[in-house]
Amino acid sequence: MQRSSPRPAWSDVPATVRQEVEALLGAPVVAAESSAGGWSPGTADVITLQDGRRVFVKAASAAVNEVTVALHRREAAVLAGLDGSGAAPRALGAVERDGWIALAVEHVDGRHPDPRSAADTDAVLDAVHRLPAPLPAAVPRAAETAADALRDAATDWTRVLEEGRADAVPGGEQAVRALARLAAEAGEAVAGDGLVHGDLRPTTH
Repeated sequence: MQRSSPRPAWSDVPATVRQEVEALLGAPVVAAESSAGGWSPGTADVITLQDGRRVFVKAASAAVNEVTVALHRREAAVLAGLDGSGAAPRALGAVERDGWIALAVEHVDGRHPDPRSAADTDAVLDAVHRLPAPLPAAVPRAAETAADALRDAATDWTRVLEEGRADAVPGGEQAVRALARLAAEAGEAVAGDGLVHGDLRPTTH
């Protein structure tokens, strides 16, 4: 997935926040490589520490987007709750200062999967299948479940029909009715007590 504008870099994070991240990790940062792709208005960098460790750090400013800060805060809580489960990289901690939040996560060597590759797609689906169910007690429950979100999506497609805007969708009314039905059925399919990855999207680079 390509961004329409460059992602801010580690150097764009206020010095006070960068210093707190260094204090959290116990070593100064000597290099940073920005990660491309995604829609978040925040940073996403693999930083190298003076002791040789590599850490993934993402940071966001409430002045730019409060929702992103809230999502980072929740991600920190969920990763902490999954610690030791093998379902996600280990959270190393988060810092908040001056309206910013920075989340540090264990770096995992790898690459983005290619949606055109059947092997990559199978690997992603296998990883999703291994997400824990039932949800570990340490993971905070979401205010909105995946079933809620998909029911909302079904309602949105129905509204498109009611407002006479189906012609704006490729395939017109038939496609919109099918999408509304699929969203409603998907909501029923994901109902339960387990962890759902809500941000899987095809991407090419």
